[in-house]
Amino acid sequence: MLRMQADGLITLPPPRNAKPVSYRQYPDIEHAVLEPRSIPTTNLARLRVDLVSDKRDSLLWNAYIQRYHYLGHQLMPGAQLRYFVRTEGHVIAALGFGASAWKVKPRDNTIGWTSAQRRRNLHLIVNNARFLILPWINCKNLASRVLALTSRRLTEDWHTRYAYRPVLLETFVEKPRFAGTCTKPPTGSISVTRKAAVNSTHCIATHSPSKASGFIHLRGTSSGISATDRSAMALPIVVIIVSLQRCV
Repeated sequence: MLRMQADGLITLPPPRNAKPVSYRQYPDIEHAVLEPRSIPTTNLARLRVDLVSDKRDSLLWNAYIQRYHYLGHQLMPGAQLRYFVRTEGHVIAALGFGASAWKVKPRDNTIGWTSAQRRRNLHLIVNNARFLILPWINCKNLASRVLALTSRRLTEDWHTRYAYRPVLLETFVEKPRFAGTCTKPPTGSISVTRKAAVNSTHCIATHSPSKASGFIHLRGTSSGISATDRSAMALPIVVIIVSLQRCV
């Protein structure tokens, strides 16, 4: 309906509630996320992945993303999980997982599902909406290690909170800002397309950067899916290069 109003087709009454504030600063939190005087040594074998579960950690996560992620903090609607990765008690990375994109043509073609299958099973795909390694941390293979550790526990953490287990993990990597190396396994495949379908008939091409869309199969999590749908989602790990459009 908002799109219909933007097109001048209808006029909606004013909203009853003010638009929620996406980010609010707290002085102690802002100070806590500043670069530390002593940079911790990163040992890949001793990383700890912590689920964000209390208010202070939630505020810290928001502040790290707002200050250091190039997209900043935005409210994630629907089901979501957020994580910190720590070493020696120090935060070195932050990740957020939420709802998958409604329609992405290369992804949907790769899976091979019908529109009905997509509507039934889209909740089984989780999107890695934010992936931040703090800028003062420099450790070879850290991104791959962090992604591996979080994806291994994601299905059980998701089941604990939402009572179902996702099957696929997707992510979008802006090119050429990032190489997306940590989402490219040796067995991955690459497909190139000039545009991606989105959930709107009112879209125009823009000069927005292309993005790499990676899909990770979360193995052993397909219980409760029909045999037909399971075969459509039995994917290897895939990397697809897409150029996105912006809706207006």
